[in-house]
Amino acid sequence: MTTEQSLAQELVNTSSVLCGATVIAVETLAGDMSTRRFSRLVLSHSPVPTAILMTLSGAKGPVGGGDRGLTQDDTYIEVGDYLRRHEVRVPALYLDARKQGCLLVEDIGSVSLLDCAQDSSRMPAALLSEAPKDPLLELYAAALRFQKCFAELPQDSRVVIYQRRTSAEQRAAQIREFLDHYALPRGLNEADSQVVQSCMDAVCARVEQHPTQASHFDFMGANIHVLPSGELCLIDFQDMCMDSPARDVVSLLNDRSSDTALGKDRQRQLLGRYLSEMGGPPDFLQLYDEYLLLWDFRVSGRFALLADKKGVERYRAWIPSTLRRLGRTLVRARKFIPHADEALSVLARFSPEVDQGRQDPWTHPV
Repeated sequence: MTTEQSLAQELVNTSSVLCGATVIAVETLAGDMSTRRFSRLVLSHSPVPTAILMTLSGAKGPVGGGDRGLTQDDTYIEVGDYLRRHEVRVPALYLDARKQGCLLVEDIGSVSLLDCAQDSSRMPAALLSEAPKDPLLELYAAALRFQKCFAELPQDSRVVIYQRRTSAEQRAAQIREFLDHYALPRGLNEADSQVVQSCMDAVCARVEQHPTQASHFDFMGANIHVLPSGELCLIDFQDMCMDSPARDVVSLLNDRSSDTALGKDRQRQLLGRYLSEMGGPPDFLQLYDEYLLLWDFRVSGRFALLADKKGVERYRAWIPSTLRRLGRTLVRARKFIPHADEALSVLARFSPEVDQGRQDPWTHPV
């Protein structure tokens, strides 16, 4: 028995749910950019066939630990307990072993919502057998309902979600990544960069005025798993905080290549359904575009940083679609964001992808 298997067996023996089970195999799971590590435990004599061993890192995460200085390990437990109490579907917790640097949690499988968007063969058979007109559209609509659940959670000042939010300084630093890691290294001149910076400053100022509600903060298709039944289960919720009501919708519909996988028609339908079925604020589409600009300036710079300086090449593939979307959104934003028109002209000359987006704008549902 390996050292990891011995540790896993010791933890299983301690769990009130899994006690009596035998660990017969430990499979290391591929990670993304998380500092935590994950392994699948294959079990016998157990109420469940598998469980996930999460090895913790003690990291603070992008929004920090609030005034209490909590780690992501602590917030995973606190936020998870809060969501379960209010019937938001997240993995069950089998054992809190933070003192040993581990958690045991429910295995919810390996199929994410983004997997289903990119490869229809990953779609659960249960959804296909029901034969909705568009199963992918229905899955994303179901995911949007999570966002409505977040808005309707009873605010509890004792829970870390309601104790932290992204600061204006953090947003300014995030959006600056576009210039620092993408545009300036690729030759954007100083005068043009000042034009773009003026637009980015205006975007940050507008987003700072948005109302706030509970936000998952990383609400993308890769963090929403699709169970064989077609039920959705939310993961990576440890950074929940207060943010714009547009943030999670922007992230879900646009992160990485999500907008390309969904396509223009589904995007419009999903935004329309959000507005009609889920009670978005009256000015939601403007809030959405303001946050989408913040998002795309930031992530195009972040993807370039990860690819150019950190050698994580897979992120490079998502830069072109992000820049095309930036061009499309700047077309819509010329009506309400100062300097958006000038920034669009500069970036369309600088980037073929931004110019492609400018020439093929996507309109919102009326």
